[in-house]
Amino acid sequence: MRKLSVINETVSGVVHLGKVNKRRLPSLVRTALPSALTNRRSVCNVGSRRNLAGSPFPCEGGKKRGFSNQPSVLFMLALFCTPSLLYSRRDGMNGDKLTSCEGLEKVHLAKADEMKNGEMKEIKVHGEKDTVLLVHVNDKYYCLGPKCPHYSAPLKTGVLTKEYVTCPWHDAKFDLKTGECINGPSFDDIPRYEVSVEGNDIYAYLPQKMDLFQKKKICPCSGKCEKKTILIVGGGAATLGALETFLKMGYTGRLVICSKDPHKPYDRPTLSKSISKYDSAEELYEGIKLKEDEYYQRDNVSYMHNVYVERVDVEGRQAHLSNGEVIRYDKLLVTTGVRPSPSPLGKSGEGTAGSGESGGKSDCQGGRQSGRHAQVDNLLTLQSLEDHVKIASYAKEGSRCAIIGSSFIACELSSALKKKNVSVTMVSKDAVPFYTTFGEKIGSVVLDILKEQKVTFHGGVHPTEYIIDRGGGGFLKRVHLTNGGGKSIHGVRLSNGEVISCDYVVEALGCTPNSELLQDKFKNEKKQVIVDKYFQVKGSSDVFAAGDVCSFPYYLSGEMVNVCHWNVAIQQGRIAAHNMLSEEKREFNFVPFFNTNIFGKNFRYTGFVKDAQKVIYEGDLRKHNFVAYFVKKDKVASILTLGNAKMAALNECLSKGRVPRVYELEGGLQNSDSMIASMREGLSGGGAS
Repeated sequence: MRKLSVINETVSGVVHLGKVNKRRLPSLVRTALPSALTNRRSVCNVGSRRNLAGSPFPCEGGKKRGFSNQPSVLFMLALFCTPSLLYSRRDGMNGDKLTSCEGLEKVHLAKADEMKNGEMKEIKVHGEKDTVLLVHVNDKYYCLGPKCPHYSAPLKTGVLTKEYVTCPWHDAKFDLKTGECINGPSFDDIPRYEVSVEGNDIYAYLPQKMDLFQKKKICPCSGKCEKKTILIVGGGAATLGALETFLKMGYTGRLVICSKDPHKPYDRPTLSKSISKYDSAEELYEGIKLKEDEYYQRDNVSYMHNVYVERVDVEGRQAHLSNGEVIRYDKLLVTTGVRPSPSPLGKSGEGTAGSGESGGKSDCQGGRQSGRHAQVDNLLTLQSLEDHVKIASYAKEGSRCAIIGSSFIACELSSALKKKNVSVTMVSKDAVPFYTTFGEKIGSVVLDILKEQKVTFHGGVHPTEYIIDRGGGGFLKRVHLTNGGGKSIHGVRLSNGEVISCDYVVEALGCTPNSELLQDKFKNEKKQVIVDKYFQVKGSSDVFAAGDVCSFPYYLSGEMVNVCHWNVAIQQGRIAAHNMLSEEKREFNFVPFFNTNIFGKNFRYTGFVKDAQKVIYEGDLRKHNFVAYFVKKDKVASILTLGNAKMAALNECLSKGRVPRVYELEGGLQNSDSMIASMREGLSGGGAS
């Protein structure tokens, strides 16, 4: 009787598995069948591992196939299941778990009536050793990894929509159905586990060993691409975003990456946020690299370092490299990014294409630059690992640093240097920091923060002369850099006649596109490469561009814009790569996002606007807790927050068109809280989201 009972229970369970074929669970039962009945098929892999923790599905050439749930198969399954399956001990009778096939466990997570629609909960499993994120949205349940792979932010405090969950820190978005990162700075996915709802009980099929993060899927080639060559020129955020997409889509043709940077892609925005203790660029690279070197070691991938493209013959589809080599390509992706703008007082090395794009902030750290300003040792910029290490070597306690510029890199670097007890003086042509981007009021807030931390600020002036020690007797001689080189800068003369004493100077004065490799007909007046909404270069069928180097149509306004943000560069690389291989084109339809941290004050910004016509303030600027709405053409075009955790939700409101009218915000009829509440009500109530 006990055997019969177990068989009946097994049949019921298998029927249930057949019904949930839509959730793709064939791997849960295949090992329980005799080989004659299994009809084994290949299974897509994640890296080199079977994707048991995600949504496993059979595939042939990248095409999904369904699991047969014909009654005969179910009957044979009931008869031929292995004894270990039939007589498996049911821990679920006295606990939460039922041991299942292939090392997966059926784990009880929660009661369905305990989960509201639109709710996310972290659930402890495996004796509280592991954690999963349980999501209830649109009357469906999803079980996911609980942390963002970027910096391990808890996703439960992020923003939920019907399609994805957004990281609360840096706007990475993860698809609920697959766990894939579909936007943002994460180069890994989160695990996704199959869910079963039985009555009022919610279960998930979990592996014994659970990984917090999931490697990107790499699938077999589904097209005839083996004889083609794709050339990527660049080595930064957009480059890696493109590479992961080419691999995910199964491209097996020749893939050449040409980068002037001696290192593969790394987390470039961190360079301005702290001063490292590493003595070499190689050590620093090991600490912030985005992928292990093995990731790039593939038969069809050639990664070329310390070389750049001098020019591209677009008609002939040839790239001429700095080492004399000529590469013939079928399609070209330009991700060369930007370099620091030339020094206003003298010669700077002429930048060359082939560098990694920055994906930094609006003053665009990134790229590589040959030469050093007029051979002055202590005139620095921040753009590469080598530059960071050199700045760190100067940043000794009690040293004096003059920073020329007052935007994001300048302010972040001042914060990092003060932690080393460096005396910092900032020189700006604007009266307050961030004036061009955010205006006078917010700039005044930033200025107050700097002054509180004893950063000396000289506003409304610019340097007219660097005072250089030319050697030969140890005396100081005042010269203009254009008149010749020197050894070290010891002072900066300002346009108002003041002189600042310093031990080294860091220039943070904006950026210049690395676009010299292409003819001017492909660029605008600012030398940015012009692309369409699919990131195809204007006037070329085989050339694409992504990241800081390009000007693209912003989907919310249609205007051509250039956005130097890390997240934007990554996503554009992904989209451009997809469009290079697929006939089903994709557009960049995400709202740009970035954050900057200055002395522990986290400014977060979403959207894009040039020349805002007004700014609406909500909250208290003096207490550093506010929301600012930037308005143009009677619409909110971008939002800035400080001192609160509202940005992830406000970003979603802006992208989904859920921002109130300008008069409602001005009159106090609506605010950020009501806006966010309305969005969440729409989600829990089944409305649009």
